[in-house]
Amino acid sequence: MAGLIEGLPDVVALQCLARLPLAQHQSLQLVCKAWHAAVRSQELFRFRRELRTQEEWLYVCGHTPEKVWQAYDPLANRWSLLPVLPSPIPHLAGYGAVGCNGKLYVIGGTSDFVDPATGEREPLRPSLDGWVFDPVVGTWSAIAPMHTPRVHFACLSHEGKIVVAGGWDAREKPVLNAEVYNPELNTWQAFPRLNEGPSSVTFGIVLDDKMRVFHKSEKLSQVYDLANQRWVVEECNWAGGAMAVVKGEPYVVRHGVVSREHHSQPHRSSPLCSWPECLHRRAFAVAGLGPDLYVVGGIIRPRPSSTEISYLHDVDICTVEGGTEDLVWRKGAPMPLSIGSVDDQICAVLKL
Repeated sequence: MAGLIEGLPDVVALQCLARLPLAQHQSLQLVCKAWHAAVRSQELFRFRRELRTQEEWLYVCGHTPEKVWQAYDPLANRWSLLPVLPSPIPHLAGYGAVGCNGKLYVIGGTSDFVDPATGEREPLRPSLDGWVFDPVVGTWSAIAPMHTPRVHFACLSHEGKIVVAGGWDAREKPVLNAEVYNPELNTWQAFPRLNEGPSSVTFGIVLDDKMRVFHKSEKLSQVYDLANQRWVVEECNWAGGAMAVVKGEPYVVRHGVVSREHHSQPHRSSPLCSWPECLHRRAFAVAGLGPDLYVVGGIIRPRPSSTEISYLHDVDICTVEGGTEDLVWRKGAPMPLSIGSVDDQICAVLKL
């Protein structure tokens, strides 16, 4: 990468390039071979971390047969399409997805293909497979398979590793074991099992630097106790709805209301605002980027006087950090590719 910018040492030139928005990287790669290599280098992204010029991008898979992932750049208010996920499973669903170390991981799942002639759904066949997308080079690669196939499970990124826990097996029975993936070694290892609990779909978030697994339709969670290396069951006030973490605080969007959940006080929830527009909205995803709560996609269920379902490409954004009841919603650029619902209500946020 010699001679990146005339008159400047390469280390200084890299720091200059590290301050430019990610949206410009594609154009920067066209300047010359040296810039092409520099923009794709790990050193440049190390400078972005050190200089605190990293950006958070949102990754969503709209419900389409091809399962094409889409990336949203908040600074440019623009979407871009990723290459098609090379999974051999048609109509992949029930998978876990998470951002870790600046890459997108898609793990497990099954096919939700429905035969148009008979209306029959594919049998549940949980997968072991996993895939990683590197946004720097723009390609998908296979990762080592999990030890246990699973669907509808919690998938979390914590301290540079990925933990999967819970979910269902092929008989729709609960899977209690957990595994941890090391991206540097491309290996899976056993992780402490979940406690016996409800036979329900699980999802996970990280709060206060602790991994938490929630059971859908149940007012309980399991929190990982690092000191004792075990999961601890805790009651919680969460009673359904899409949840996202914004600046360390969990927020829930449900039945047209946005609430802040008090995880330190499990029976307390503070409604922030009503949102009538979202009252009949279903199958959307939520995510936290910076101080903002994002609500992405979804469908509008038919009103009593209608049988028509509305499929949404919408992106609605609200600054909730330090907010009051006077929260104001604004529109982001709509998703370019979707038939409304977001797969398993999953979003992944990558820091790049």
